[in-house]
Amino acid sequence: MNNQNPLFNTYIKIDNVKNGIYDVNDFKLINVTNKDTLFFRTEFASEKRESDKYNLSFYHTVNDSSQSVVGIRKSDIKFQGKKWFLNNEDKEVQLTFDHDFKKFSLDTLVFKHAKEFITLAGDLNGKDNKELHLDFKDVRISSLTSPIDSLKMKGLINGSLELNQKNGKYAPTSDFTVSDFEVNDTPLGDFELVIAGNEDLTKYKVNAQLKDDIKRTLWANGTVNTSGVQSKINVDVNFNDFNLVALSPLGGEVLDNMRGFATGEIGLTGLLIEPNLSGGLVIKDGGLNIPYLNTDFDLAQNSEITVSTDLFDFNTIELTDTKYGTKGTLSGVIKHKNFGFWELGLNLSSDCLLVLDTGLTPESLYYGTAFIDGTASMTGPTDKLFIDVNATTGKNTIFKVPLNDAESIGDNSVIYFLSPEEKKLAYLERILKLKIFPVWN
Repeated sequence: MNNQNPLFNTYIKIDNVKNGIYDVNDFKLINVTNKDTLFFRTEFASEKRESDKYNLSFYHTVNDSSQSVVGIRKSDIKFQGKKWFLNNEDKEVQLTFDHDFKKFSLDTLVFKHAKEFITLAGDLNGKDNKELHLDFKDVRISSLTSPIDSLKMKGLINGSLELNQKNGKYAPTSDFTVSDFEVNDTPLGDFELVIAGNEDLTKYKVNAQLKDDIKRTLWANGTVNTSGVQSKINVDVNFNDFNLVALSPLGGEVLDNMRGFATGEIGLTGLLIEPNLSGGLVIKDGGLNIPYLNTDFDLAQNSEITVSTDLFDFNTIELTDTKYGTKGTLSGVIKHKNFGFWELGLNLSSDCLLVLDTGLTPESLYYGTAFIDGTASMTGPTDKLFIDVNATTGKNTIFKVPLNDAESIGDNSVIYFLSPEEKKLAYLERILKLKIFPVWN
């Protein structure tokens, strides 16, 4: 600190600032005084995400009414790789408050990135009277939300959030539209969300809908209650030919090209952060691909899937492979933990079903085209999937095991040859199950 320095009067540098709300790194602040006005410039970065950087310029003075005035000058914030400018036109934008910190008034402050605008303004008068306004114009979803694995969303947000309080009674509302809404590069239409709160901000009515050029494909109605220690939800979500292609990447490397149109209803109840789910969906024109086996299947029309808190139950669904037209049945469940940590428990059965259709690659343990008469299961977490087949090969099956010069076929762990004694034992086990007792020669 040096009041005689012509360049600056104060310079502060702090490596880390931890406040329990928003921790920052590399905090720097410089100050210069001009008459009765203190001018500041500060730079710092988010500790959680160091690419988020803040470069703020402001001043403090006292007006003729003895109120403190913080003037916000042209500044910038880098958030999720995008630079937002505050007060880009360097207008006279001020936050005014009294010395008792009871009355606050903020002029219209504009945040601008490219052609995206967020506007904030408001007044506070004591603890019982407030008027806050937050408006969005053509703001991209990616500008505000963090990336989510397997879920890429696009669209432009337009709308407003109003928080009004008069004599202690609140009247909060929000009305948003996401136009040209896309999930994983699949256009879904326009998404609309309206939320209205009660007077004490403990209960909110939620109304949402997704509609394309023809009809509504999704709508949700219900309430969110924040009065307890943990917020609770009670919302019914309805689907009407909702396009499942948008959710295909959720299958990761195990299931691909998930497709179809879902109709049904799912209820969300319980804790907001981890709700209970209950309902069912009917799938039209459904299908899926298993990349590891290079097989693609269509689901029978109007296949039913039961949805509960931590799993999707496929009941029993008829499958048809899209290349050769062979058929089988699919049963079992796909489990998850709050839509993460996916785990399969699926079973296939058929008297002739395509289960393998791969070519030779450097990492192949086996390859070829295989049709089975029997059963197959896929169990375990998606990153450590276990495939078990108990079946005989069908007509036109070609199964190949690549060997290098140092191996014989008996050395490869993919194939195990049975001895005569093992063959007899396996045969005895099968006939005992059938309660048949032949006479050995």
